[in-house]
Amino acid sequence: MLRIITLLTVLTLGASQACAAGLGGKFSPLEAMHQTPYGSLFFIEDTANDFDIRRGAIFVLIQGDGNLRLPTQSQGYCFAFNHYTITDRSKLSKTYRARIRKTLANGKIKSENFSAEFIPTPIITSPAVPNLCINGVSGVTLIQIEFNSEAGPAFSRTIAFSLVE
Repeated sequence: MLRIITLLTVLTLGASQACAAGLGGKFSPLEAMHQTPYGSLFFIEDTANDFDIRRGAIFVLIQGDGNLRLPTQSQGYCFAFNHYTITDRSKLSKTYRARIRKTLANGKIKSENFSAEFIPTPIITSPAVPNLCINGVSGVTLIQIEFNSEAGPAFSRTIAFSLVE
């Protein structure tokens, strides 16, 4: 009986942690963002397109997996991974993928798949970070994103955020 109670406690604690993600510290410029652990996931403030990711962008660390509270950005949302490494990997392109599910106000769900190749960078100032920008958020109430990559398990993350206040 004690074994069952222990197992239920562990499962309950694990489930509650999996449902709660949070925003951590803010990092700017790119050198500061690249000081975080390899595979760190970031929300990019006030950015809706990948060409807007500039040297002065503000990267907000996403801690954990699960539901997030993000500020309203009517144009869209961008996310990025830190794939800075001291080792020169200029010939080792990695594929980064995401499955995006948008829940519309009418309850319908639209799924989109994303895939892009990036080379882990040995350049601490490099703006060429693996990123995903999501546009077309009008009429969307919830966005869920499942990230993964052949670059390793650090890039396997799942987040969700509501667009309704």
